[in-house]
Amino acid sequence: GTMNPWFGRPKLEVEVSWKPEKVEDGHSSGKLVIRPLRGTKFTSVDLSAQWRVLVKVPVHLFGSDAIRSWSSSHSTSGRSPQWDPDASGGHFDIRWTSNGGTSSPRHQTDASTEALLQKVLKVLDARSRKIDAIAKCTATIEQRTTSLEHALSDRK
Repeated sequence: GTMNPWFGRPKLEVEVSWKPEKVEDGHSSGKLVIRPLRGTKFTSVDLSAQWRVLVKVPVHLFGSDAIRSWSSSHSTSGRSPQWDPDASGGHFDIRWTSNGGTSSPRHQTDASTEALLQKVLKVLDARSRKIDAIAKCTATIEQRTTSLEHALSDRK
């Protein structure tokens, strides 16, 4: 059903279980379980309405598979619905790492990073050579300008 907000704010009590496997160097991984228990002040036009809980969890920091969803079974009906206490809840495998949701081995990521770094270094080296060439031209122009200035001042 649809909530009618004029009867007070509905509340949902959930059980959250977090079992970390690794929390280190900006990485966090572990098992997350979310289980709905009971609600209060739930209202609907249909007195026999039952409810489901939809949970969306960021299991990776980025990537196409970053968000996972889970939907509960139906609750009991009424203003204070309850969910099956024996239900297992939504289980999520959390992997917040620098490579997002990809499961490629670290050496492949390192190889692609190394290749990108080499390209950047080549571009910087080429630009550095161009800057050096421009600096030499500028020095030559400055020398000629100084020579011309001296020649003109000697004529006076």
